[in-house]
Order: sequence, then structure tokens, then C-alpha cells
Amino acid sequence: MLAVYGSGKWVLAVDNDQVYLDHTLIETQKLNYNEMCDRIARFLIRFKGVSGALTAKELATMEYTYGIRSFVQKGFYQKRSGDVAIILEPGLIEYKLTGTTHGSPYTYDTHVPLLFYGWNIKNKTDHTHINITDIAPTISNMLGIQPPNAATGNVIQGIFEK
Repeated sequence: MLAVYGSGKWVLAVDNDQVYLDHTLIETQKLNYNEMCDRIARFLIRFKGVSGALTAKELATMEYTYGIRSFVQKGFYQKRSGDVAIILEPGLIEYKLTGTTHGSPYTYDTHVPLLFYGWNIKNKTDHTHINITDIAPTISNMLGIQPPNAATGNVIQGIFEK
């Protein structure tokens, strides 16, 4: 950053596989924010262990419908997410002194068992792909109530089939 943009604390933080830039400093210096993000993304993908990098603009304007980029996009919230998202190679995590992460976009973090148990639930195993957004509409359906206003998923029909 120093070599291109000069002195200044351009990067406020790198956390949760995201780079957070100082927007005030960028505006004060009259720099092109999107160009800076693109440059950072291109720089990051040169490092061993980084498989990709997406800018906030790409995450806000593109529609990734499948694969790793779609998982990163589903975790993107324009008001709080970073300016550049870093996609690490499988098996790598951002190291912290305590705790861990369950936020990688790879199957070992996204493929988890889902169990429904109780009245009117049939005993069976189903290997159908379920999205986490399907849980709230399904439970709402079981209770006979409207799903939450922000629910975006679908009722998991398989658990009601006889």
C-alpha cells in the first residue's frame, strides 16, 4: 500500500478473512476506492494459501449462484462486511489465539447433519441438500404459523412425506 498510495494507515483491520479499509482516508486523499480494492484483491491472490479474493463491489453487484463464491456472498452484509473478502485454500483458517471458525465455504464446514424429532416426524434418513434458510419456514409450517418476515428459505417437504 505504501509503495502505491504513500504513507497512511489504509488498512484498519484484517479479520474474519476480510480486509477493512479506512474510507475516510481514501476519500480525503481523493483516491479511487474500487481501484484500490481491485488492486488489493489482485495482490492477495498471489500468496500461498489464498485461493481467491472478492471485492465488496463484486459481492454487492454480481450474482454467484453456486460454488465457493456463492457461500462467501451469502455471508456478505454490505453495511458491516469488509472491503475485500479473502478465500483461503481448503484446510486453512485465520489463526486466532483462542477459539476457532466455522466460516469457511468448504464442505467440511457447510455440510452438517440436521435432525428433526418429535410428533408427526417419520423415522427416516434423507440425504437431500438442505439450506440453513429452510429451517425457519419448516418449523413455522410444523407449528402452523407464518414464517418470519425475513425468511427466504422453503419448507423441507421430505420430513412430511410418509
